[in-house]
Amino acid sequence: MRKALLVLFVFFTSATTFAQFNPDNLPHNLTQEEIDNARNHVFAVSSARGITTPPPFSNLRNMAEWEEIQVLVVAWTSYPTILKQIVANARLECEVVILAENPSATEADLFQT
Repeated sequence: MRKALLVLFVFFTSATTFAQFNPDNLPHNLTQEEIDNARNHVFAVSSARGITTPPPFSNLRNMAEWEEIQVLVVAWTSYPTILKQIVANARLECEVVILAENPSATEADLFQT
């Protein structure tokens, strides 16, 4: 029994030691190339989603955990059945903004019975 416990102890100790080993020597922060790309990139507002200007809200901030919200923003990317339920219930409580690649298809999907 002692030998089995000793073997398990040695195994788990060595496993946790080698789990921290980084064979590819990957950086844990941004490289200089990534920093330069971020600084030189110009972010353009896409009109493909039907949004031509940013929302007319000032003082945007993250809400507290149990704070009531005024607007809910939903990214319509996947799981449409769950998103339909979220939008259906949230629209009774606050304004809902949906971001979608194809607004007309999303609208048709929402009003489908």
